[in-house]
Amino acid sequence: MKMITIKVDEEVYRFIESKAVPFVDQDVNSVLRKLLLTQRANMTNTKGTVIELHDYLYSVPNGLRQILQVIDLVKQGDSRVEATKKVAQLNDIEYSTVVDKYARQLGKRVFEINEMLQEPKYYQFKALLQNKFNIYSDKIEEFFNKL
Repeated sequence: MKMITIKVDEEVYRFIESKAVPFVDQDVNSVLRKLLLTQRANMTNTKGTVIELHDYLYSVPNGLRQILQVIDLVKQGDSRVEATKKVAQLNDIEYSTVVDKYARQLGKRVFEINEMLQEPKYYQFKALLQNKFNIYSDKIEEFFNKL
């Protein structure tokens, strides 16, 4: 994506800096994207109900966030395919990139992901994510507790 240079005063820069999450937001653009484009998180599920994705998901790595967003949408009534499409749109990435996060990068096939998404409490998914992203175990626990 083409980058454009902008100038901001020190007060605005300090505000942006205060919103950055260490080791997650890699530059000013990622902070601004998070702050300015979060309204894109308001989408509708397949039943037409407006849903909101959890804001705290922006404090975890992109791959984990995308996986949790898919789980969140599935819990709210979307199929895995529809949820994946929405997460791709929300994050301005390709559908296959999201599938890669929850399949290949977790060492699972799509049919295994489908089976884990069938579990009412997602225990297997939670354990898998906490094992893979153990440094974010508390955020993962928070996410599944709020489902």
